[in-house]
Amino acid sequence: RSLATLSSSTSAPERANAPMISSTSHSGDEALAVRPSARTPSSIAGSTSAIELDQKPLHEMFQKQVDAALATLASGESGVAVDVKQDFRAVETAHANLITSREADRLGAESARIAQLQYRNGLISLTDATAAEQSALSAANDLVAARVAYLNALVRLRAAVGVADPVSVVDVGS
Repeated sequence: RSLATLSSSTSAPERANAPMISSTSHSGDEALAVRPSARTPSSIAGSTSAIELDQKPLHEMFQKQVDAALATLASGESGVAVDVKQDFRAVETAHANLITSREADRLGAESARIAQLQYRNGLISLTDATAAEQSALSAANDLVAARVAYLNALVRLRAAVGVADPVSVVDVGS
């Protein structure tokens, strides 16, 4: 029996045993299979040109979309990797500056203490002692600024890495 004779007048049991009309993709996978039904017009059932759909343009369109999405993903991943590396370097630099500022603060405080003792013993003027104390206060101020810079760099790194909880991004402990 030919497909052209399978029309809407064909009974349901006969249609169930009717041959499948199929189209295969270029790779050999079955891309489209149609069995005539009561709703299938006889012109479609009898014409293979109406059933044969060219899947290649559709496949190429979707492949281009997938390729574009993959390129966007790769670009995003590389951007995140660069951000994390830069933020990690910033943390390392801020930590080194913090260590240096701690040492400068310690030395500034010691210098101010020595200048105070020298002033009491009449070895230096009040101006020199005051300058040493001002230098020590400046070093203490620099230490606070270095701590703030370190914590800011650490928060940026944790945010770049993607800590899920926003509170834990800024909770750096002591």
